[in-house]
Amino acid sequence: MAAEAFIIRELTGSKREIRLLDRALPYQGVAFPREQHVVQRWYPGNPSATIQVLGPRVGDVELTGKWKARFLLRGGMVQASGFVSIGPDGAVSAETLVAAFDSIVSSGNQLEVRWGPEVRRGVMTSFVPTYDRPEDIDWTAKFTWSQKGTRQPTRAAIASDMTNDVRAALDAFDLIAAEQPRGILPNEASGIRAAIDEVRASGAAFTEALAQVQAESSATLASVQRVQVLSRRAVNAGRAIRAGNIADVPYVALLPTDGLREVFAVERWRRDLGASGRNYAATSARAGAAVEERYTPGAQRIVTVGQGETLRMIARRELGSADAWTVIADANNIVGSNVPVGTRLVIPRPSGQGATVR
Repeated sequence: MAAEAFIIRELTGSKREIRLLDRALPYQGVAFPREQHVVQRWYPGNPSATIQVLGPRVGDVELTGKWKARFLLRGGMVQASGFVSIGPDGAVSAETLVAAFDSIVSSGNQLEVRWGPEVRRGVMTSFVPTYDRPEDIDWTAKFTWSQKGTRQPTRAAIASDMTNDVRAALDAFDLIAAEQPRGILPNEASGIRAAIDEVRASGAAFTEALAQVQAESSATLASVQRVQVLSRRAVNAGRAIRAGNIADVPYVALLPTDGLREVFAVERWRRDLGASGRNYAATSARAGAAVEERYTPGAQRIVTVGQGETLRMIARRELGSADAWTVIADANNIVGSNVPVGTRLVIPRPSGQGATVR
């Protein structure tokens, strides 16, 4: 491991990077623990405990080292970008490195740390320099991790059959709509035709959005929001066919005659069309819910940070407690309770609730 550079890269904030090599490296013999997080409960009178398994987590790491100016000033032991006090030749003093690490821990930025095969993401929670003299400094740095490796939590792409299901439901609706019986009065037919056209238009837009999300390697909040909006439009269009536009209109308002053959033909057509509209609405609702769950798992809504709002304020409004701001921060992979205006945030939800967008 000694031949490998120790690398700290900021993922948020200024996105600086620093690499320690050779004599600037931390001491070897560092443990990178990984453990199963469990909650153990003992109940009065019961000789056995219950253990709830909450999932694996990455243990904190403490690194120590010593920086000596007589080695560091030779150059080539430190490579950095974004730190104005560290030049390209890597010749630094021990005090310069202390200032760099101080700025990292003070910023609270999300970090990616690499040393040999080990890769962690998290924050530097503590940095303690101990001065033997100004040019020789012992140091200790502590890190708390949010994940092992660089791979983001898996967000499965929406299954292609969901898009195909919506298309199939739309095609089935089109076939029935095309069988509209002759003789329906023109003034009423225009209202029915408008409702049918809305199903077709909503279906075309919704399937396009579903296909776009599926094609994205990592879905954006904007594309997920578009799917949510179009899903609601499709559901409403399908429901409008079932009730109001067709199903509730008496046949005498549709036909100029009450002949049995004509009445039966209209009744059968609008029954089939209503059932097809209901199927289209249900299929669209399932597809929209699948996108919400797969791309924003565990989210009850997506909100936009307003002027003067902090995560504590948002947590109080959305989750009922200002102390729950860390839950929102963890869900959005951010550090600190102050976030820029306009930031889109996923608000975690209790299981079983659907997602909405504000």
